[in-house]
Amino acid sequence: ASGSSAASDVYKRQASGRSAKATSSGAKDVWVAPVAGGTPVNVTKDGKSISPVWGPSQIAFSHLAKPARKNDYPKANLQAINGDGTGRKVLTKVKIPFLLAGLYATAWSADGTRLLAEFGGQDYSEAWTVNLTTGK
Repeated sequence: ASGSSAASDVYKRQASGRSAKATSSGAKDVWVAPVAGGTPVNVTKDGKSISPVWGPSQIAFSHLAKPARKNDYPKANLQAINGDGTGRKVLTKVKIPFLLAGLYATAWSADGTRLLAEFGGQDYSEAWTVNLTTGK
């Protein structure tokens, strides 16, 4: 999966000259590679990380947890990591109800202090802002 270069899977940050990619099948991880080409590096290595969004200094992504009930969605909370794979931190610890999937980052604020995220699941979607200092 690391060799895949589907345009819809790649999120570019031109200033750093790197891109982040989440694999779309099988194990789910965030990979970082030079935009000009080169060897991708798996920065999450847990098989539970999807939907990366580049920020001013980090990559935000959704980390999946196994649902507690049968026929439920995997539960997604937000985490962030540096492009080199260091500095990984949990941003949110939301208790996610049955049939809801959780939080997915969609964009960073210009100053890099907040994330715009979607909280959703079956027949439900709402916009959230997440303060990176407090996780709320």
